[in-house]
Amino acid sequence: MNTVPVTLEEAAYIDGASPFTTFIRIVYPLLKPPMVTLLIVIALRVWNNFMYPLLLLQGQNSRTLPLTVFFFKGDLSIQWNILFAATTLVILPLMIVYFILQKQIISGMLNGSVKG
Repeated sequence: MNTVPVTLEEAAYIDGASPFTTFIRIVYPLLKPPMVTLLIVIALRVWNNFMYPLLLLQGQNSRTLPLTVFFFKGDLSIQWNILFAATTLVILPLMIVYFILQKQIISGMLNGSVKG
C-alpha cells in the first residue's frame, strides 16, 4: 500500500472522487498483482501444511491430502506407483490455480523488482 503514489489519490480527490471510489478504481487495480501473489503463497502454505494435521487430527476421515500421501509409505515397503499417483493428484489443484492466475502472479512478483 505504501508503494501506491499519493499523487494518484490526490488527483482523484481533486476530480471529485470519494475515498471509496478512489480505492476501488485507482488503488485496488494497482494492488491486484501483489494480492494474487500473496493469495497463492498463503494457499500453498495451507495446502502443504503437514505438522499440525499430523499432531492434531486423529483418524482416517479427518486427514488432509498431504498427510494421506505420507501414510501411503509403509514400514517395510513403498508402493512407488501409488505414491507418485497420489502425489500428482495432490499437486494438481494448485497447478490448475497457478496456470489460471499465472499472469497476475508473475506481474506481482516483478512489480517491486524494478524501480521506475
